[in-house]
Amino acid sequence: MDELDGDDVKLSKRQVRNISHEVVDRISDEALLRIAFQEQRRIKKKVELAKQVAEREGRKTVREEDLMVVDNILDTELPP
Repeated sequence: MDELDGDDVKLSKRQVRNISHEVVDRISDEALLRIAFQEQRRIKKKVELAKQVAEREGRKTVREEDLMVVDNILDTELPP
């Protein structure tokens, strides 16, 4: 697995840790970095797709409704 460090990740380890502690008592710093990195990539991809939706509507600003369209498409394509 490739090495990650804090420079690769913009999301806060503290926030990821807080969310993770709702499920597990302990989680390593490496696991926190991996989760943060993967989620930041997902966020970026969703915003890129939402940008395309906004542009098709003749807008430069991404709105919540654009993200909802993306979510609906992704939910439809994912198996249950």
